[in-house]
Amino acid sequence: MSLNSSDINQTIEIVASSTQSYLRSAHRISCIAQPAMSGKADELSLKDVTAIIGLGGAISNLVTITFDRVLLHHLLALEMKGLTVPEHEHEHYLSETAAEVSNIILGHCLAYLEDMVAPNGSVGGRISMSPPVVIQNVSKMHQAPSSAYTSVALTTDFGSLVISIIWPYESFERVVKGLKIKGNSV
Repeated sequence: MSLNSSDINQTIEIVASSTQSYLRSAHRISCIAQPAMSGKADELSLKDVTAIIGLGGAISNLVTITFDRVLLHHLLALEMKGLTVPEHEHEHYLSETAAEVSNIILGHCLAYLEDMVAPNGSVGGRISMSPPVVIQNVSKMHQAPSSAYTSVALTTDFGSLVISIIWPYESFERVVKGLKIKGNSV
């Protein structure tokens, strides 16, 4: 099942909170979440390096986590502390860092998301994750015209990352209306 409009904002808040917790606990990086934004999927802007993960089972949506290159360089340096990365393998290691960080962030969210989509307090529906696919230097994804997104940008002292959930467009107007009521921009 795809997320319905009432679950989309809750889901993006769960993923943003998990991202903040992970960066703070694993790397001592503070980040500030910006207000959620929504739009047509073909208008979703991507940063330098983007990890794409498919969720399946109880939720069937794509999630993108797109990173500023400067932030990824910092995360790579922290992860590889004491090790030397050969220059010719640096881009590969940046992609692997984006994949691993994205995998950890979403992995930490699964139990919360499974409980969220469980009907009437029953045991949560299982959610699977595809391995991350990483793309670099791509500014836009081409999506079906019936797709939309909701994103949260997180800013750090080392650059920013943006988490987006891509979902069916028919929920778009309800999500936009909900964001306007909460005072967030669209």
